[in-house]
Amino acid sequence: MEEHIFWPKLTIMALASNAPDTPNVTNRLLRNANDLGHLFVFFYDQSIAEQFKNLIRDHLAIAADLVVAAKKGDDKFVKSIDKKWHENADEISRFMSSINSYFNELEIKKMFYNHLNLTKNEAVAILNNKYEEVIKIFDEI
Repeated sequence: MEEHIFWPKLTIMALASNAPDTPNVTNRLLRNANDLGHLFVFFYDQSIAEQFKNLIRDHLAIAADLVVAAKKGDDKFVKSIDKKWHENADEISRFMSSINSYFNELEIKKMFYNHLNLTKNEAVAILNNKYEEVIKIFDEI
């Protein structure tokens, strides 16, 4: 799970700074979806693992799109992507609760919304060169 914290930050930083390794870092971020999906195979069937992988891949891709839109200063597009990101979190929450009765949909949604908020705050801090704030947010994440 640490990679789901580490690679998003590196991707945000790469996107924010137009780093030459941005495509490589972004591709590595998206590999997290495969890694997490692979873990599900140990507990659920391949179909469920694949569904989870796709939901997480969407989650990560939407996050990258959100950073690009924020960097451009396109507030309307940022709001649209943020809405899509929350809809994806809702889908993940529904999915998780549907595969395991011990997963409470509302609790998972609450956790995901907190995760989205922290990641968004981290991206804003990075884009605004507020590095002390970035560290505090990263610690919270």
